[in-house]
Amino acid sequence: MAKRIVLILTVVILLISLCISLLACKVKVNDPSVTDEKAELVSLEIKAENGTWHNISDEQAQALFSIVKSVGELSGEPLDIAISGNSTIKTEYDYTFRMSFSYGNFFLKKTGEFVYNVGERFTRTYSDGKVVERIEEEKLVVSRSLSKDTAKLSEAQLKTIKDIFEPVNAEVMKNALENVATKHREEGYNVSEIPTEDLADTVFTLCNGSPLQAKENLIKGYKIDDGFRNVYVFLTTSVEWAKKMEKYVGVDRVGRVFFKGDLYLATVKDTLRG
Repeated sequence: MAKRIVLILTVVILLISLCISLLACKVKVNDPSVTDEKAELVSLEIKAENGTWHNISDEQAQALFSIVKSVGELSGEPLDIAISGNSTIKTEYDYTFRMSFSYGNFFLKKTGEFVYNVGERFTRTYSDGKVVERIEEEKLVVSRSLSKDTAKLSEAQLKTIKDIFEPVNAEVMKNALENVATKHREEGYNVSEIPTEDLADTVFTLCNGSPLQAKENLIKGYKIDDGFRNVYVFLTTSVEWAKKMEKYVGVDRVGRVFFKGDLYLATVKDTLRG
């Protein structure tokens, strides 16, 4: 009799569990706007300058989530489209993070995961050489296949984002530079650190000139050679200054690290990208 009761209870529990699992549906959210007051953050990662993804503290993640919630409904905007044979376009963003959130109750849980970009830098280059640039540092963007959802952030919100991203970028790119030196040293190349006081002069000689304030913006550098060819790799204070080197001097760059030479540049770039 006791065994029969246990068996009946087991069947009842299984039936109840099955019913609950059938009722507890998860619905995919297609709108990156977070407007539900009870929405909860599930996960959040930020993208460093070299394209690698990183976790941040719970407090920082909640701060970014709060910013997305505070802007409310995002506005639709058409994508910028290149005109074949007439122009090419390039769109870059200062900061990127991917966020998963949920809302609703147990029986109807809604979840969404989207990539949010901050600080849009758009460049259209026409076939005749004309260049049109548009920089919107306070723009929040979620790209779609044929459109994008946008909002404008406040100066305070943008500062919060910068304060979260910049320390991560500085640490990631410092480590990326060291990885380049370590990898080539382990593979038998000659690797020598350039003295701090010689960084600016080395860049000037290597590039036949450099942007202003080189001494203030160059942090560390290495010379790597195999006895015949060489490459110089430099860490700078910011991606903005490294972009000046890329634009005006013609170096290669990943984030705030730039490099120039004739020794396996693709390998250097791959190493910097992690």
